[in-house]
Amino acid sequence: MTHQFFLRDRSLYVLVSDDRRQDADFDYWFKAIHLFGKGSPVLVVLNERNYKSITNFDIHYYQKLYPELEIQSFPVDLGQDKDRILKLTEQVQNLTSGLKHVGDEIPKQWVPIRLALAARQKEHHISYRDFLAICKEHKVEEEQSALFISGYLDALGLIVHFKDDAALNDFVIVDSKWVVEAVYAVLEDKTLEDNNGRFTQEWIFDLWQKKGTNMTNAASSSTSSKKTASRFVTH
Repeated sequence: MTHQFFLRDRSLYVLVSDDRRQDADFDYWFKAIHLFGKGSPVLVVLNERNYKSITNFDIHYYQKLYPELEIQSFPVDLGQDKDRILKLTEQVQNLTSGLKHVGDEIPKQWVPIRLALAARQKEHHISYRDFLAICKEHKVEEEQSALFISGYLDALGLIVHFKDDAALNDFVIVDSKWVVEAVYAVLEDKTLEDNNGRFTQEWIFDLWQKKGTNMTNAASSSTSSKKTASRFVTH
């Protein structure tokens, strides 16, 4: 349920399949990467005992099903083959360095903007207006340019900003762990399952209070903080 916070394009997806246990859910993961990865390369690491496949991963099937994804497979026995593991490391490095945005030149003022956002991590989230003010402080005046920076930092996982979602675009999350802890506290509570997924905002607030999550501590003096996380849960 929290994949939407982290799965992005401009990424290399390494899908590690434990072929020894026969529990690989290729359909699920490829669908998720298809939805969030937007054409990203995928490296399927098949952890096989003595290179004997049990799941019989059919790479051609998924290449045809998701032609926009660059899918490669890499068989390895992680239990004993050190040389092969080193080659796997090299393959990951090569694919990562081949991502389209790697090596792009970025304006020098982006660095202090990123540092300014990181300095406010204890606040967990800031308003979009505050984000624009930080950009203007560092000579990025146009809103379109600020949105481009937001999308870039979001893609790199440095912030979380659903700029195209009308219910969430006013919130720029500068501490993704804060949101994840709050969402997991809700998803892992059996009451939600017993109620067939139905809940009220008051129930969420009470739950966070009982769990003693970082969300509760942050929200004790800010109703908007609690509403932020509850909107993430409902979306």
